[in-house]
Amino acid sequence: MRSQVPEKISPAALARRMLAGCFLLIQLVLLTQFAASAEFGPVVAPRPMAELASKATLRLGKTADWVVITPDAVWVGSTGPYAVHRIDPKSNKLVATVALPGEPCAGMTAGFNALWVPLCGTPTTLARVDLQSNALTGVFKAGPAGATGATGARGATGVNEI
Repeated sequence: MRSQVPEKISPAALARRMLAGCFLLIQLVLLTQFAASAEFGPVVAPRPMAELASKATLRLGKTADWVVITPDAVWVGSTGPYAVHRIDPKSNKLVATVALPGEPCAGMTAGFNALWVPLCGTPTTLARVDLQSNALTGVFKAGPAGATGATGARGATGVNEI
């Protein structure tokens, strides 16, 4: 039987793997907390879109997409400019616009006092926006997944390599 020699990993590759693992852990913790929460409220029957009335219209950029809801805000990603916008759901007013160094992608989430925004482009990155100060506090060299839908370390089953 041959002994296996451990793969040599550069410090940068190790850091990327650790960041990817942390990102997946954040998603898992948030999903677990949300699923365990009793704050789902009553089940409401679906209604046709035609029955819904608009309470406010906000112009946030050329396009507005990806949305995250936190207890005190609605965050919306946009292009033209690349940014995330904080909206106060009680007043329907724009509270803050945080410029981003790239286009927001699918997978935006909130946790650990931050909004986490995957940025499309090459290289893919992950932006951190502080929920208290509404400021961009970091951009990390990890980002949205490829076609299989997950980001993670090389060698993990069904997970993309970073």
